[in-house]
Amino acid sequence: MIGIYLSANNDKEGFRIPVNPPELSFKQDADGEEFSVAKIGTVKVPKPMKLPEFSFSSYFPSQDTHYAETQFVEPKKYIDQIKKWMAEETVIRFVYVGGSFSVNDQFTIESFEVKDQFGTSDVDYTISFKKYVPFGFKKMELV
Repeated sequence: MIGIYLSANNDKEGFRIPVNPPELSFKQDADGEEFSVAKIGTVKVPKPMKLPEFSFSSYFPSQDTHYAETQFVEPKKYIDQIKKWMAEETVIRFVYVGGSFSVNDQFTIESFEVKDQFGTSDVDYTISFKKYVPFGFKKMELV
């Protein structure tokens, strides 16, 4: 069974996405710089890869449904939680299991867009993520 989970603060906060998106694709770009060199033309100098990013679209059902992957929760609770993580600049854990590949890593939420569906009270959304790489400064000693 395919599942997508978002959590933060060592799983103290989080939830499973109630309706899986129709697709999930990850984008990985190479980085590099191009230069124009006399009598050679354009050359490219490779650099480390950019951080992976991805997005998906789905919806939060406005009422209990037989096809939801979770027990019913009001859409507002999901929306409030995601907005809270964004406002607090929280690094979240994104877990995707059950597909042809799996992901269990830290990401930041880069954007979150919600819109009401006319005719239902379901809430459509698109959310995008970028991989988070922990970093810190090290004290260096000059010799």
